Amino acid sequence: MTNEAIQAIMNATFSGLAIFCRDLDLEESLIAKYQPNQILMERGFTDLSYKIGGMVKNCRFLIASAKGRDISMLSQNPELGHILLQSGAFFKVLDIQKENGKTQILLLNIPQEGVPIFATSKINIEDQIIEKGIEIFKKGIESEPIPMLQTKDWVDRTAFPIGMNREGVFFMDMN
Repeated sequence: MTNEAIQAIMNATFSGLAIFCRDLDLEESLIAKYQPNQILMERGFTDLSYKIGGMVKNCRFLIASAKGRDISMLSQNPELGHILLQSGAFFKVLDIQKENGKTQILLLNIPQEGVPIFATSKINIEDQIIEKGIEIFKKGIESEPIPMLQTKDWVDRTAFPIGMNREGVFFMDMN
């Protein structure tokens, strides 16, 4: 891979990076399947919010992405802060935090062409993302939840794990 190709992958991954989340109740047996440095692929669209409040559910997917599209203006509930990632999105598991019965799985959204690089290397900026993720997790344990993100419609929309089906089978196994 050329230096130019690598630079293009880094730009696609980190330029305009923002942090989004979705909370859900997930069985501990499924949470345990996620491991740092694992590469995931999500078949469906990924619904997230740019509004990050306290955790009501036992699991939070915190996602760092430069590809999130704000579709809240198209929503009947723009106060959700609805962000959408395209189907077929790839992720690297950067970190997993656990405290007081809560788990946060920190994912970095990566371009498909970057999978070989991210699967075998650690990029320096990943440490900064992990530090920010830990800070958000600690605040999430102490903060009040955002009521709009507790509505039945939103909870149903975000009730499934990322990168695997409800039975715990990963859509792609690169590890």
